[in-house]
Amino acid sequence: MRIVASTLLVAATLGFGRQAYATWPDYIGTRAVGMGGALRAAATGDAGPMLNPSGMALARAYAVEAGYQLTSDPSSHRPHLSVVDSTSATGIAAGLHYTYVSAKPGNAKLTGHEAGLAVSIPFGGRVFLGGQAKYYRLWSASTLAPPEGQPDLPEETTRGFTFDLGATIRVLEALNFAVVGYNLADLDSALAPVALGTGAAYAPLAKVTLAFDTVFDFTTYDDTRETLTSLMGGVEYLTDGGVAVRVGGGRNGPREAGYVSAGASAISELGAVDVGISRDLSGDPKLTVFVISARLFAATGAVDPG
Repeated sequence: MRIVASTLLVAATLGFGRQAYATWPDYIGTRAVGMGGALRAAATGDAGPMLNPSGMALARAYAVEAGYQLTSDPSSHRPHLSVVDSTSATGIAAGLHYTYVSAKPGNAKLTGHEAGLAVSIPFGGRVFLGGQAKYYRLWSASTLAPPEGQPDLPEETTRGFTFDLGATIRVLEALNFAVVGYNLADLDSALAPVALGTGAAYAPLAKVTLAFDTVFDFTTYDDTRETLTSLMGGVEYLTDGGVAVRVGGGRNGPREAGYVSAGASAISELGAVDVGISRDLSGDPKLTVFVISARLFAATGAVDPG
């Protein structure tokens, strides 16, 4: 009887853990959080490695960014660092990033590392292709005590290399479309799901950007679940004084939750300070995500809001 109870507890814990991890918010960058997660067709700077590597070559910039994401109820912590350089004479851009995660979703605990190297290549100023090689090392375990007389519940470790591929098409000077595939080498992990993202970004005015994205999580890590679809959108306004203001929202498919978001940046020629926040309006639990970051620019003659 104890063996049966232990087996059921293990199955329930691992099943819950995978579901909890699947609903956990990734680090997508401060600007993207403020715009509801919708930035795949305008993924300049740090948004390139996080959302669509092809977007790094859209704007000429060299930026070092350090960020921190806090998620509450329950809690997670994600410090982050990236370097993106799109100042080469050829227009080819490259980026590096590293993110650490420590989280306690439900009756589980998680720690892990993610690192990536991304490249973006422009073709004629209209087509931008990009790719990113990534390495994950993730560890998870249950916080529940095992039944009396039984060994500790098993731990799960996910490690390995995977990659993203993306494309951005500049249809008009003010209109971009994008498509990107995530984790195309399947690691069978809810924290590195095989997924497809699409996006559109439109700038009706020089200092206004509208974005709308869709993400399909194919849930290859869980045969019992169908493809989960997330919808998101946002708007960004850059003032003459170098302040960017963002609002957004959407619906997260894995969490089955609607949410709203907002963010702001103070931008100068030397760098920027950014904040973003997202709050669930539905679902259980209702997550609050807060992100803050600082960017340091090299002199490029242009101010990049992202």
